[in-house]
Amino acid sequence: MIVASVVGLTSTATWSEPARAAQASASPRFDATGVDGCPDAAEFRRAVAGHLGRDPFDEDATPRVAVRVREDADKLVADVAVGTSSRTLEGDTCADLVRAAALTVALAIERDPRRETPPPPPPSPPRVAPPAPPPASFEPTTPGGSAPISRDRAVVTASGATALGLLPSPSPGVGLAARARVSESIWASARGVFFPRAPMPDDLFAMSLVAGGAGACVEPFATRGVAAVGCAHLLVGSLATTSSNVMMREGGAKPWVAAALAAGARARVAGPLVLEGSVEADLPLSQPTFVAETCPPAGFRQPFAALVVALGVGVSIP
Repeated sequence: MIVASVVGLTSTATWSEPARAAQASASPRFDATGVDGCPDAAEFRRAVAGHLGRDPFDEDATPRVAVRVREDADKLVADVAVGTSSRTLEGDTCADLVRAAALTVALAIERDPRRETPPPPPPSPPRVAPPAPPPASFEPTTPGGSAPISRDRAVVTASGATALGLLPSPSPGVGLAARARVSESIWASARGVFFPRAPMPDDLFAMSLVAGGAGACVEPFATRGVAAVGCAHLLVGSLATTSSNVMMREGGAKPWVAAALAAGARARVAGPLVLEGSVEADLPLSQPTFVAETCPPAGFRQPFAALVVALGVGVSIP
């Protein structure tokens, strides 16, 4: 019967990693000098291999093993060191001690944390490609579902207007304009205006104006639903007397040419429907004169500049 007890010992040997690696492939250190009937180092090694099912001393990861069998008073003891741990075993015979030491070494090697294979790392999550960036021309729709106003490609607008200075008295009129986008902020534009009747203050005669022309507009900045608009047009038309309560010395219809500069804004209402307002300065390039046969003579001549205020509704084409 083998009796084994654990006695705490302090190992005085220091093993560096290169020394431990060199020792791994060597036979275990076995010393039974002076003890009769003890197995040798080769038999001890075979006993350890028998417990493990392999020879651990040919493996790089095996820790240093040292066994010393000695007599202590009237008993036999075996000092067993595996790596940095050690135990002292007691037994009746040297053969029993060697078998117990082989089992102890085998268990220590089997529990050695350096021999544990680390679990494989968890699989990497599948790589998801980031979404492709939207095209440069993409713009989100407005909250109501309509396209941003900056995406409009053409606009047709009908408007009501009031002119101050173009005719003898403030006069209501109508206008029609069509624009097509040329670049991101520039539009080609065509427009026409008609003021049907404006009488003289004393009602001697009345006048009308009809004109049309072409030009360009610019939208310097825009939000999703509102765009600032500036336009310049050259207008050509006819300024004429429409009715007269007196004989006219200079009347009839005369050609009319003017430069028109306007500033305003257009706003999305719903879907393709837009509202547009503007304030325009008309600068007549010719100033025809109309005179009635009165005493003293009374007449009308356009001033250097006139003002037109317009508000209209239109349809945009994205």
